[in-house]
Amino acid sequence: MVPFSKETCGGTWLSLSVVNPDTVCCEESILFCALRTVGVEPHPAFAIQKDVEAEKVTWRFTFAHQSKDGLYDTGNLIKWWNSPEWLRQNPTHEWTVVKNALTNMARQALEIRQVPTYLLYRRGRDEARVPTTASPALREFRIGQLEGRIPFDALPPVESKTAAA
Repeated sequence: MVPFSKETCGGTWLSLSVVNPDTVCCEESILFCALRTVGVEPHPAFAIQKDVEAEKVTWRFTFAHQSKDGLYDTGNLIKWWNSPEWLRQNPTHEWTVVKNALTNMARQALEIRQVPTYLLYRRGRDEARVPTTASPALREFRIGQLEGRIPFDALPPVESKTAAA
């Protein structure tokens, strides 16, 4: 992740690019959010661009060379972002705290998206959770348990590999 500078709109702007990210919540977009958090302004005309070319998608993030209050040089912030040593040596620095918070938020969001989803069936105070990926036989088995047609200590049906093929 190497930023490049360019002169436009009466100032110097830094740009970062990422090609074919797995998610919009990639390292570069998290960095862009972190820069916004400490007062680095996005470019007024093209803060975020998405270019699609054949099989290639490129995201570009463009922002000011310095924070609004003049406290931070954007180039230094990017350098520190990519330096585990600097982050370790400065654990209470605002930039380290921002990076850790946003990185953890992105990691947590990914974990939440990977949690399997369930259908919830209720009857009175009883409930049955059935994975959305469950076979119709397993779904019917869990509903049968909930309705009292099948004992709760009964074993669920075993899916045969030949039936699934």
